[in-house]
Amino acid sequence: MKLLAWNVRGIGPSLTFQTAVGLVRSNTPDLVFFYETRSSRRVVSRRMRGLGFAISNCFFVDAVDASGGLVVAWSPEVDASVFYHSDFCTCVRINEVDFSYIVVCAYISCNNSIRASQLAHLQELCSTFHLPYVIMGDFNTTLHESEKDGGNPWNASQAISLRDFIHELGLHDPGFLGDQFTWTNKRMGAACIRERLDRALCSNLWMERFPETLVKHFTDQGSDHRAILLSDKAYARNCRPLFRFDAR
Repeated sequence: MKLLAWNVRGIGPSLTFQTAVGLVRSNTPDLVFFYETRSSRRVVSRRMRGLGFAISNCFFVDAVDASGGLVVAWSPEVDASVFYHSDFCTCVRINEVDFSYIVVCAYISCNNSIRASQLAHLQELCSTFHLPYVIMGDFNTTLHESEKDGGNPWNASQAISLRDFIHELGLHDPGFLGDQFTWTNKRMGAACIRERLDRALCSNLWMERFPETLVKHFTDQGSDHRAILLSDKAYARNCRPLFRFDAR
C-alpha cells in the first residue's frame, strides 16, 4: 500500500505536472491526493488522465476563483469509494481481500480559528471510525519548535488545536525519511523560512495493522511544498523512530 499526497500549488503548470508524472511513475501509488489544484475541473481532469487515472477513479472538489481545489484518485486495481467529503477533507474507504482501511485526505486552514473548527469537526468524524485509518495532507501548522526554521519565532499557541487533536484521537506520527521541512518560502539566506506542514497521522489500529508504516518526503520541485509518500513497508533500517504525542 502506497499513498501519495502533495500540495501542488496549482496543477496546471508544466513543471508541476512533469514532477507529478515522475512521482507517480517511480512510486506507483495506490492512491494520490493533490490539494490546492487552483484549476478548473477541465484542467484537473486532463492532468489526471495524463497521469494515467480514469476519471471514474477520481473525486474532485473544485477550486473557487482559482483558489483551493482537491482531487483524490486511485489506481484501477484498488477497490475504493468516497464516503464523506467537505471543502477541506475527503474520506476514502479502501477494501483489500481480507480487510479494509480508511484514508482521510485533509487540507487544513492556516487561520487559527478556522483550523481549530476544522480539526474539531474531523475529530468528531474520526471518532466514529472502527477501521484502521490515516490522515494525510497539509495541516498548515507545526507541532514543535524544531519543525520551523527561519522567520518569526515559533508560536506555540498555533500548535494547540493540532496537539489536542492528536492527543484526543491517540494518533501516531510514523516517522519519515528525507528533509524534515515540507514547505519553504523559496527565498535565500536569512529570508528563507522552512516548516514541516505536511504529515501523516495514523490511528492505533493502523499502526497495529501496518507496523512498518513510514513516510518519505520528496523534492519540492514544481511547488513550495514537498510531496509525501506513505508506505506500509519501511524504506530503510535507519529511519526516524516512531513518534507519539505526549501531553505531559
